[in-house]
Amino acid sequence: MNSFDQQALTMAAIDLLAFNPDDVWVAQLANGGNASRGQVLAYCTAEAGLSDDARDAVSQAVNELIMDFNLPLRVPYSFDPEPGSVDPAETA
Repeated sequence: MNSFDQQALTMAAIDLLAFNPDDVWVAQLANGGNASRGQVLAYCTAEAGLSDDARDAVSQAVNELIMDFNLPLRVPYSFDPEPGSVDPAETA
């Protein structure tokens, strides 16, 4: 997953579910993330990007917050395939 799509999809979920970016920041810290509050707030508002590891910690945090609502929604991780891509193992 490219960084721009991952960020956009994560931001869309945060906006759709009206998550507070501070809650996302605390949740990513609880999952072992180490991005600062300012970095997470900037990421959540598209003012800055994050490294793959930091983006994945935010994705994990958002996915866990989503699970609290028991919704069938998930934001992507950096290692997820691009939408529409084909896994070579599936074509063999």
